[in-house]
Amino acid sequence: MPLGELIDLSVNETLPRTVMTSLTILLALASLLLFGGHVLRGFTAAMMLGVVVGTYSSIYVSSSLLITLGLDKSRFRQMADAGDKKKAARARAERIGPKD
Repeated sequence: MPLGELIDLSVNETLPRTVMTSLTILLALASLLLFGGHVLRGFTAAMMLGVVVGTYSSIYVSSSLLITLGLDKSRFRQMADAGDKKKAARARAERIGPKD
C-alpha cells in the first residue's frame, strides 16, 4: 500500500478515538474551570488549550510531517533491524555475564 493511502487509512481509523478522548478530557476540564475556583482557572484554561492544540497536532500535523520527511517502510525496517541487533548484543552480554 502506498504511504499516502496508509497514512489516510490510519488517520481515519484513529480519528473517532482521538476526538472522543479529547472531548472527554475537555468535559472534565470544563467542570474544573466552572467549579474549581479562582486559583485553578488559569491552570485549567492552559490545559484546555493544550488539549486542543495537541489534538490538532496529532490529527493534522503529524501525518503531513511524516510525508514531508519522506519516511517509508524501508527506513522503518532499517531502524527495527538496528534495534534487533542491539537487543541481541545485550542478551548475549547478559548470558556471558561480567568478566571475573
